[in-house]
Amino acid sequence: MIEREVETGGPDGFIEDVESDAAIAADEVQGAALYGPDGAKVGHIHKLMIDKRSGQVRYAIVTDAGILGIGNYLPVSWSRFKFDENLHGYVSDVTAEIIAERGRDTAEHGDLQIW
Repeated sequence: MIEREVETGGPDGFIEDVESDAAIAADEVQGAALYGPDGAKVGHIHKLMIDKRSGQVRYAIVTDAGILGIGNYLPVSWSRFKFDENLHGYVSDVTAEIIAERGRDTAEHGDLQIW
């Protein structure tokens, strides 16, 4: 675990320790593999949706779509995901059947219900 000090508040700001292996860039999460509770790959994370005010991830849109983007898209609460070091991806209680049954054929999130 690599730690480093980061200045967070300008010239009079405070210093905090940051674990560099505990954070990940959002663009690295998008496209990450998604595994179901049984460890079988069920799709991937298409997009992260971040709360504008808190800066916290609210939900992820997951998909079983392939290269052409044809498939199902389902918004899933971020609290349902856990990163698995061994799989190098995220594990959730979402199954391929849930994505197929509850997903939509578009990634537009305007009227989707978060699962």
